Amino acid sequence: MNVKNIKKRIFAVGFASFVICTVPIPNSAFTTVAKASQHTTTPEKDSCNAKLNVKKKLIVTNSSYTLKVYNLEDNQTVTFKSDDTEIATVDKEGVITTNDKNGTCIITATVKEKSKTVKSLECEITVGPPAASIVLVKSELSLVVGKRYPFLENLLIIKPNTTVEVPKFSSSNEDVAVISSTGKISTKEAGSCVIKASLENGSSVSCLLTVIEDSDK
Repeated sequence: MNVKNIKKRIFAVGFASFVICTVPIPNSAFTTVAKASQHTTTPEKDSCNAKLNVKKKLIVTNSSYTLKVYNLEDNQTVTFKSDDTEIATVDKEGVITTNDKNGTCIITATVKEKSKTVKSLECEITVGPPAASIVLVKSELSLVVGKRYPFLENLLIIKPNTTVEVPKFSSSNEDVAVISSTGKISTKEAGSCVIKASLENGSSVSCLLTVIEDSDK
């Protein structure tokens, strides 16, 4: 092989290397590698366990109610704010005070760690007139052991119709039957007791409840 042929071969190899280095490589070749290296990050869970004692509350005009925040950490503080102070105001302790205006407003409890907000909690406050009178449809009632019954919806008539006041309920013998704050009766054992519903103005009504065994058993 003469020197001339050797020079030709060297030139050919060099030219081929130059072409390979200068030709652009498609982006898709890198996309596959990039996708393979990506990591799916899991969003951080809510680390603040704070919660309100209620999310909705009916309050009569010109009265007060304390909104509480539970599960606060030692380094967390809370501030309260009303979005309509004509309906209700709230102080730094969470005490809500209603005015003589009916309506709905939102109380926001903001939980902070130093200057950083870690959670915002909202409570819907509905303000309306107090009850003026209460009437019980039945003075005696017989129910079966081990059942729950709606008391408020079926037996009470409260006026005015626009009132937001819920009566306070009590049972004279909770071994026989108990009644919840919303007026639902839970019967426990055979016997009798007096169920009472009272208003803030002092008015009250009573019902003699007799609890009997289920005859189907």
